[in-house]
Amino acid sequence: MLEDLEGIHLDIDKVEAELDIVDGVLRVDPLHFNFVGGQIDSTLLVDASGKSPELHLTLVAEGIDLGELLSQSGVDVPLDGELYLVVDLKASGDSPRALVSSLKGDFDLAIERGRVLTSLLRLTTTNPVSFLFTEAARKGYSDINCLILRFDVQDGLAQSQTVLLDTPNILVLGEGSIDFGKEFMDLNFSPQAKRKSLVAMSTPFGIKGPLANPSVEVNTSDATAQKVGKVLLSPINVLGSLLPFIGDRGKDGGNPCFRLKSGSARQ
Repeated sequence: MLEDLEGIHLDIDKVEAELDIVDGVLRVDPLHFNFVGGQIDSTLLVDASGKSPELHLTLVAEGIDLGELLSQSGVDVPLDGELYLVVDLKASGDSPRALVSSLKGDFDLAIERGRVLTSLLRLTTTNPVSFLFTEAARKGYSDINCLILRFDVQDGLAQSQTVLLDTPNILVLGEGSIDFGKEFMDLNFSPQAKRKSLVAMSTPFGIKGPLANPSVEVNTSDATAQKVGKVLLSPINVLGSLLPFIGDRGKDGGNPCFRLKSGSARQ
């Protein structure tokens, strides 16, 4: 069964799929199933008729319970929220490294109404993200109103289009890249305080290094802040492909991703 692959139990039900194999070409279209509180619609094309296999994956995930997903996957990350994904990726190659090095397409992700344990954010002794703990220290977690990641992927290199984290105290803008072929990330972040009392704590920082063990660095110059500060904040611009899914749910005024306006400091 799907939910028992690799010894991992995943809450999958109501699977609907149509599968065809013709002349070395596998096509799964459509593939629909309910998954840990949400639903996933996907298509998969695997063309093994040529010298090098070619893959094309499209996927739309709505309302996935992120905390439950991580728990069922055996991933020990204290993070939860409502997860949305829009993926359109192609790859070719006859090995895992060749496949990830050839990746191209788009990857959009949003998490809303989330929480992260403060212990996960204590990344260095200098603690460049300490501003998140202003109200969270005593309760042990920080609320995440909205997290949006939008990447354009070419030749295994994912370049950021939007990186945005909104919490009750701060709005964090980011930019950078993730190289899946070299397994290396280089991301820079610029916090923007929502209250003047937190401005002094809003220090730009970066996360760089191997994907398996990146390091956090404080940016003492204001170059990063100036660069990412140019990001235009409006729901239309930051949500991109996710807008049809996130936006429709904002009619009741309760959608934190759709209501993002500005990261400027408040009085």
